[in-house]
Amino acid sequence: GATGASLKVLVAVAVTVALQSPAWPQGASGRAMAPAVSEIVETAPALSADETATLIRALEASESQGFGPDAFHVREIRQRLASPDPAQRKQGMADLEEAAIAYAGAQHGERVPASRFRRDWAIRPAPYDARSDFAAAVRERRLSAWVAGLPPPNQRYARLVAAYGRYREIAAHGGWPMLAMKSPLKPGASGEAVEALRRRLAAEDPATPAAPSPGPPFYDVALTAAVSRAQARFGLTADGVAGIATLAALNVPVEHRLAQIRANLERWRWAPR
Repeated sequence: GATGASLKVLVAVAVTVALQSPAWPQGASGRAMAPAVSEIVETAPALSADETATLIRALEASESQGFGPDAFHVREIRQRLASPDPAQRKQGMADLEEAAIAYAGAQHGERVPASRFRRDWAIRPAPYDARSDFAAAVRERRLSAWVAGLPPPNQRYARLVAAYGRYREIAAHGGWPMLAMKSPLKPGASGEAVEALRRRLAAEDPATPAAPSPGPPFYDVALTAAVSRAQARFGLTADGVAGIATLAALNVPVEHRLAQIRANLERWRWAPR
């Protein structure tokens, strides 16, 4: 019910706070930095052009899985790799390898240091040696398969990624309208408040029916079903009545929904494989 939905929000906030740490060590400027070339132990052969492109694509696509914009500094890596200066290109390749290792670790739940895990969190990521795993994948020339296998191999994770994409699209178009009504709406109601409810549901649920015409907006069977679907998503009792808790959940901004999905994606990365 509402208590379960509130708990999900609290856990999402806690995970979001714990994630306020970079994937790479901090430099003097506060920006996450890769090691200098001289600090990297070469344990694998040089990357081919195809392997380089595979890593760049994966890092550029990481935002679609809830990582921050350019979390692995791929823009700067691209610039270095395209530099006419051989030293810059060499450093760019080193940065790319470090970014790939950081990405692999992040996909295995290593974004949150052990010291930041709360005592009431029962789940912990399994130990994972991203550096050795990366070196073995390059050495054995199976980098593409290695990259493809980094995200959690679970359909629920894949569905969350798909949902995250849909909500990002909603956010890019301005989110959804806030509902002004303060009292419940029930099946059989009519008027502008019903139409406002329909528009809000349609912003998140493409299966919401179009407004009936002619005649005033009416809280019919189809709209009742759309409310029930929304309640099920929010962890509320799916009774089809737009009560106070349902209206409050519908008025949660899309940015908060995105944060909740990011937190759930992160928890899946902690799960045993």
